[in-house]
Amino acid sequence: MSGPRLVGMRLNLVAGLLIGGFGVGLTLVLHGAGLLREPLGGRLSALALAVHAGVLVWALVLHRRAVSPEPVPFSRLLGAGLLISLAAGVVLFVGALAFTTVIDPGHLPWLRETMVAELERWQQDAAVEGTASAVEAGSAVEAGSVVEGREPAEPALSPEELAAQRRAIEELSPGSYALQWLGSALFTGLLLTLPIATLLRIGALRQAPQGSS
Repeated sequence: MSGPRLVGMRLNLVAGLLIGGFGVGLTLVLHGAGLLREPLGGRLSALALAVHAGVLVWALVLHRRAVSPEPVPFSRLLGAGLLISLAAGVVLFVGALAFTTVIDPGHLPWLRETMVAELERWQQDAAVEGTASAVEAGSAVEAGSVVEGREPAEPALSPEELAAQRRAIEELSPGSYALQWLGSALFTGLLLTLPIATLLRIGALRQAPQGSS
């Protein structure tokens, strides 16, 4: 492997470790402060997204300089962003697994209870909205009028669908939870890398229009 390519791979690894390490560290800080299960903790978790985006910009800019003096193809920038996010996802996977099995084994039971409560609340709200919509429609029909531009309320889940949702929540394990963190890192990395790589590619072509495409 050539020197510039090796530098680029090391840069991807360092960037991924920074992103993943920040995500795990933020989780531990929020847990230690007792904020992880509070609404404020959820809002502060958005910092991980900002760090992910910032580190990707930094790494992809340096990646262009480290790999080649010529404009880097879009596909290479996209691949670098995904490799960075994959490295971050591996760190997050290990961190989530350790957190839910060693540091706070009670986190997953709490999360399952919270998700079930949210599901039941949504089901109740949908049922109430459906009932209110039916009453309103009946009143309009009795009055001989038509309600324009009103979409029917989304129906509540059937008992079978609700039971399936409950089973999926109850089957959430430390391994599947950690895989969600890994998948989230990759998906987020793809969404962030696409515009970043596009802007960097456009900027590079403007600076060197006769460069490689």
